[in-house]
Amino acid sequence: MWYLLLIALRDHLAAQTDLNGVDIQLGDSANYPNTATLVIMRGQGAADDRLRHIRGKQTLVIESWVTATAADAEQSVTDGYQQLAELEAKLTSAVQTFGANGPVGYHIVVKTREFQPDGDQFRPKVASGLAIDIQYTKINP
Repeated sequence: MWYLLLIALRDHLAAQTDLNGVDIQLGDSANYPNTATLVIMRGQGAADDRLRHIRGKQTLVIESWVTATAADAEQSVTDGYQQLAELEAKLTSAVQTFGANGPVGYHIVVKTREFQPDGDQFRPKVASGLAIDIQYTKINP
């Protein structure tokens, strides 16, 4: 089920006009993106069992990446933070509507957690991660 949720979330985010120009990828490619990018990854989920596709809970993690464009270090911090804040706001808005646009045949409830910063480890790139908990129930089991 987690893969079905990943694909549905990717397609949902790609359809958001606010996210035009943002690359959306599944899984971590081990490369730091050079453009505004959302990376969707699998998080924790309940072990598979006979009811796994009828109802359950799955966590997905979405990383937001931007690259500061300012030339000097002080301006770079401000520029990177501003870009990241804007991307996080667009992502939050898009995730809040995912429940209505999730996988066909499922009732989806999405709960967002807090954004986790990257600690400025990748300058001039700036990133954060958002975990979302998805509860799903098959409409006609």
